[in-house]
Amino acid sequence: MLRPGRICVALLICSIPMLLSWGHAGDNMMDPVTHPARDPLDATYMIEGALVPLIHGKIERTVVQGSATRMTTTVLGQPVYGDLNGDGSPDAAVILVHDPGGSGTFYYAAAALYIGQGYKGTNAILIGDRIVPKTIELTNYFINIAYADRLPAESMSAEPSVDRQLNLIVDNGRLAQVQLNGDKEKLLGGWVIIGHEVRSFQPCDQRQALWLMGDSPAYKKTMRAYHQALPQPEPYQKVFMLLTGELIQAPKQGFGAEYFAGFKAIRIIRVFIQGKCTRDGFRFDLLKP
Repeated sequence: MLRPGRICVALLICSIPMLLSWGHAGDNMMDPVTHPARDPLDATYMIEGALVPLIHGKIERTVVQGSATRMTTTVLGQPVYGDLNGDGSPDAAVILVHDPGGSGTFYYAAAALYIGQGYKGTNAILIGDRIVPKTIELTNYFINIAYADRLPAESMSAEPSVDRQLNLIVDNGRLAQVQLNGDKEKLLGGWVIIGHEVRSFQPCDQRQALWLMGDSPAYKKTMRAYHQALPQPEPYQKVFMLLTGELIQAPKQGFGAEYFAGFKAIRIIRVFIQGKCTRDGFRFDLLKP
C-alpha cells in the first residue's frame, strides 16, 4: 500500500507530462485577446466563425487529416493604416484571400485593431467569390473597398465587370457593413458646426463646407448629437461625424444660399469629438505583372 506522501509524489510525476502537453499546446495557440500580434500580417482573424492565425500574412492547413486538399488564407497586397475606433491608435485594414480547397476563391475584408501591445484581428466580412479587388482605403474612421463583380445572373466564368463599393466600420470591436441605398447616398466623414446663422458640414474630401439641410431625415439627430457632444460649446466649435447623405442644391434663400451646395443627412454613423481627417490606401492593380 502506498502511503499518502508517496501517492502525492506519484500523482505529481504522472501529471507532469500532461502539464507539459497543455503548456505546449497553449504556446502554439494564437489567442487574439491575450496574445496580440506585433503586425497585422501576424494577427488572428475570424472567418465564418473559425479563427485564422496568420504568420507573415499567410496560413496553410489540411482540410481533412490525411487528405491532400489544402486550405489557404493570404493577405492580398498590404495592410492600410488609420484610426478606426477613435482612440488615436494606428489600426489596420486588410483583404484576405481565402481558398477553402474547393472551386471558389473567397475575398474577405477584416480589420486589425491596435490595443496597446499589438494588433487584435476582427471578424472578416465576405466581399465575394472570385471578384477583382481594385482599391482598399482606410479613411476618416471607415474602410472603403472598390472591386469588380458579376451580375447575379452571370456565370462565375464571366469576367467581373460591375463596379461595386463596400463600406465598413468598427462597432464595439467588430467589423460591420454600412449599407447605402442607391448611388446618390454616400458615406462621408467631416466636421459639423452648429451656431448662430451656421449649420454646416465640411467633408474631408470637399474644399468647401456644405449647408446642412433642415429637411434632412437625420437633421434633428445631427443637431442632438452635436449638442450632446458639446454641452457648452464655444462659438463655431466643430465635431467630427460620419454621416450618410446626398449632395444637393443649396437653398436659394437664407443663410444656406451662401453655400455652393447643400447636404441632405440621412443617417449618423459615428461621432468623434477629437476626430481628424485621415487617408491611407492601396491599389491592387499594382500587383499585376
